[in-house]
Amino acid sequence: MSKSNISLLETAHFRFALIAPVIQGTYSDTSASAYYRRVTKKPLTLPDGSLFHYQPGTLEKWVEYYKKGGMDGLMPKVRSDKGSTRTLTDTAICTVLI
Repeated sequence: MSKSNISLLETAHFRFALIAPVIQGTYSDTSASAYYRRVTKKPLTLPDGSLFHYQPGTLEKWVEYYKKGGMDGLMPKVRSDKGSTRTLTDTAICTVLI
């Protein structure tokens, strides 16, 4: 397995660890929304060691992704335009500048 695939899998496991109490119904908060707010109150340490502050809605999306696709649904998607340069056409540039 390549390093990038391992990283994607680590990210999926990280995401699952955060939403598992909701999936399994084991959170002690009054609601799933309250759980999301509590968990995202402070920045979280990502698998690569960096800190990131998520919004509660992000965890809600992850639950939906998990319900639709299991662990594969939690894997980050690689952008289809990754590595390509996105540029404006000359017409668009003129429109913006006018």
